[in-house]
Amino acid sequence: MSDKHNSKIDSFEVSLYNLFCSENEVVKVDAIRIPMIQRDYAQGRPEKADLRKNFLNTLYAAIDESDAKPCVLDFIYGQRHKNSQPEETIFEPIDGQQRLTTLFLLHLYVAKQIEAQEPGFNDYKWLIGFSYQTRESSKRFCKELIEMPAEAFNDLKSYLNSTPWYTRRYKSDPTITGMIQTLSDIAGHYNFRHEDTGCMKQVWERLKTNITFMLLYIKDLQTTDDLYIKMNSRGLFLTQFEQVKAELEGYFKDVTNTQELNFGVKIDTLWTNLLWDYRNKKQDGINADFKTYDGDNRSPYAKNGLDEKFHHLFRRFMTMEGFKCDLFYEYAEKDEKPELREYKDNPNENLLSLAKIVFKDVPIEEKEKRMLRLCRFLDGVYKNSLKDGVCNQDCLADFFGKYLYSGENTEKSYSKIRLFNGEVDQLKAFCSASNLGNLNSLILEAFIEYFSTNIAEEMFVERLRIVRNLAVNTYLRNKDMPQLLRRVDTIISKGEMGENDTDFAKILKDQEQRKLDWLSKPENEEYRKYLYALENHDAVQCDLTAFFDGDNDFKCMYFEKFLQIFPDSDNTDWMLRHQALMSVADYARMEDSLALYAGDKKSMWRERVFQRNNETVYPHLFALLDKIDTSIAGKDALKAIRKDFIKSCEEHQQYPWRFYAAKYRGLQHGEQLKVYKTEDTNYKYQAVNKKYWQGNSYNWNPFLIRIKKDSKYEGRFNLGNYNSYLELKGQPCRVWCEENSYHIIPIDKWVPEFILPIPQEHGIDTVDRIDWFLNFYDELYLLSKSKNIIGLNELSTKYGIKPKEDGTVFSDLFIEKEEKDS
Repeated sequence: MSDKHNSKIDSFEVSLYNLFCSENEVVKVDAIRIPMIQRDYAQGRPEKADLRKNFLNTLYAAIDESDAKPCVLDFIYGQRHKNSQPEETIFEPIDGQQRLTTLFLLHLYVAKQIEAQEPGFNDYKWLIGFSYQTRESSKRFCKELIEMPAEAFNDLKSYLNSTPWYTRRYKSDPTITGMIQTLSDIAGHYNFRHEDTGCMKQVWERLKTNITFMLLYIKDLQTTDDLYIKMNSRGLFLTQFEQVKAELEGYFKDVTNTQELNFGVKIDTLWTNLLWDYRNKKQDGINADFKTYDGDNRSPYAKNGLDEKFHHLFRRFMTMEGFKCDLFYEYAEKDEKPELREYKDNPNENLLSLAKIVFKDVPIEEKEKRMLRLCRFLDGVYKNSLKDGVCNQDCLADFFGKYLYSGENTEKSYSKIRLFNGEVDQLKAFCSASNLGNLNSLILEAFIEYFSTNIAEEMFVERLRIVRNLAVNTYLRNKDMPQLLRRVDTIISKGEMGENDTDFAKILKDQEQRKLDWLSKPENEEYRKYLYALENHDAVQCDLTAFFDGDNDFKCMYFEKFLQIFPDSDNTDWMLRHQALMSVADYARMEDSLALYAGDKKSMWRERVFQRNNETVYPHLFALLDKIDTSIAGKDALKAIRKDFIKSCEEHQQYPWRFYAAKYRGLQHGEQLKVYKTEDTNYKYQAVNKKYWQGNSYNWNPFLIRIKKDSKYEGRFNLGNYNSYLELKGQPCRVWCEENSYHIIPIDKWVPEFILPIPQEHGIDTVDRIDWFLNFYDELYLLSKSKNIIGLNELSTKYGIKPKEDGTVFSDLFIEKEEKDS
């Protein structure tokens, strides 16, 4: 141990045990207090798993084995001072907090394992002196850890969740969650040792002496808080955004419009307030330059959560502006002519490179125009964020919520614009680190353009709706984004869709113009809210092709009834709607040999019923709406249509293909993305149910899968996943279903197949083929169990069963060949 009393720094080599229990009063402390200015215990965070593991492994190597070599950690320094009330000596670390915390947890775990075997063991009670002052919850948690029973440390999370004091406040404290994670890791390491008290006692003794650190007591400074700030304000790396900010300020020295464009000042004042609550707090204090272990990240401002938000906001803006102005080129080959780069919202784009291209080597008027767009957007959002002169996130939510919403379509939301998959808070989207997506980028561009124009708010909402409608129904390829961004600007600023320009599809622009023309007529004003509700409907998503009636009119008489029968908030009963529509007609849209049905998924209804390219389906859809009795509640009306159709089929003994789809839910196995593949569309009974409509996907005969899934016969049948036979458990045969018959196929090849005909008239079933087979199976099951040969042959006659080859009878299936020969 070294001792330097005459300088402003006292230096000692100590272990954590020595620090608390040394007889040397110059070294000894009664308490370690992590001061409020320090950050939380970061070493326990999930993203720090590798760092934590490496550090713990270093500690284990010094204590686990009898021949372990001692380990000296790096310097830990801070201030040591005395308290009078109560009288104690306190050490407040400035550097070394993370290492001290991990050492505290390791000591505590090992001691608790010994205490579990020896209840009187108390050689660790000095650990009560370790505490966090960052939060009251952290402070109490450290104390509670010392007092917890030893058994709690075997499954600390479960124990804590069973205690009444461990409330949400503690669960959300990052220091506490970090400590729990580290203790869990330590428990995992000692999982096979903790019951060996002798072994753990040896680990404890080595722990008290083998792990030391260089302790520096720094004297003659004011408060620990002041010291921490001063020491961390020197020699720090600039963040990347700070470099870009300085670079941009240099670019704009020659711009005259300095008052509105003074972004350098605004970043440090107005816009800092605006983005403050959006900052990524997890990034605060992380130094991305460290590549080796350093538990305390001695340069905590090399990366911070606020600058990260500014970084992505400026990056995204410069990306959109640069691509919109065709500024980004790349070389396919070294000596070839450069080509325009394909648009990409890349979170890893170099900010300085973007700034130089977009702002440096361009005419003054261009750089001013571009930066003014960003300034006006942020200034406008800032003004709308103020409440009593202070930025308020709730105000921002209300501001963007005037125009946009996500989630279910309701009567109150019809006048707003629904984002089916996007962030309503456009400022949050703007500064997001993740890829924004092309659709959301276009919505954001619309807001940026709005703040750069003088159009009325009412006009903006109307034009923003057009942008949303066009974007949602366009395949937004990266290579098309520059011209789409330019089109968004002209739509917002001038209301010009450019009907003949190649950006959004002409058919979509025509549809939007027809909507505008139709809504401009006074007699159609009463239908406006229904039309907007249809656009916002999750299964329609802005495409109203199905509702066009002639060149310039809509089938508005169906608007309200459609919304009642197909409520956007209902995600559970789309199969009922499929069955009701099949009760009206076989509505399948054919693609080659594929018959596409919507089934029970709202997204499939959008794709296969409501959107354009489903012209053959629309008449059936409106025929269903025509049959709806508006005096009956929506679902009950659908059930009534289905019930009447099934009843009519049964009364007339006519069971077309769609009868089964209307009656039986189980035909569509898995109930998602189903299609029916037919070799000839005239033979619907030979359909094959496919889980996916492309590739070699699972497929089943729909009648066999329904028979297999019948709850009355649970465990009686088996069916494979690739158009397999139906296995009859305990029976010597399996079954296949064709257009007009079931094939009964022997497992023993000495007998041929048998044909169980399905009664038909003019190619239409005159029996319910599923009931027909199950009735047959019920009788077969009883007769085969008793090997009633006479009964089996009578059953064969009753159902008209014929052998595929002459010379056998149906009962031969159920006897051995030798038995037959004898």
